[in-house]
Amino acid sequence: MQITSEPIEEEAVTVHVTVTGTCRHKRSDCGDDEVVLRMPNRRQLKGRVRQEHAAKLVESAMSANEMHMSALGTMSDRQCDAGNETVCQTPAVLRQAAYERRVGERLHQDVVMELEVAKNCWKSAMPGTHIQGYIQQLGLEPFHAVFYRQEQVEAYLSSCKSAHGAVLHLDATGSVM
Repeated sequence: MQITSEPIEEEAVTVHVTVTGTCRHKRSDCGDDEVVLRMPNRRQLKGRVRQEHAAKLVESAMSANEMHMSALGTMSDRQCDAGNETVCQTPAVLRQAAYERRVGERLHQDVVMELEVAKNCWKSAMPGTHIQGYIQQLGLEPFHAVFYRQEQVEAYLSSCKSAHGAVLHLDATGSVM
């Protein structure tokens, strides 16, 4: 059996295939055993490899475009000439895989309900003498969320009691500077 593809430079790439078992394929219009591929040679990003790519994108600061270009840079000339694009999935595929992972990690589809679930989880996971958990207050109209732990309050109070006093600076994420 001979399989050819249509590369950009109008050269046919011949692939020799050994078939064990049964092989069924569609014959071309001219009736011979030649199969012409009219699309790039790309396999779907599935299973463990999809999860690994998604994890790398979610856990790192790398964008889907950067990951695509990095993978494209590691491809050999032979892979590029054959049209093998499995190694470097498109940025859209990588973005979708990362999105699916982030959605899978959510506690609830509704953001406010997710915060409520997280509040209850942290309350039981972070017991304190006076302050329980991390999310202390949630409001809807206007939306607000107050985050702090007992350790943060104790650190602030001990700084206030020192000879120098304390000045508290908060950034947009709520981190103490």
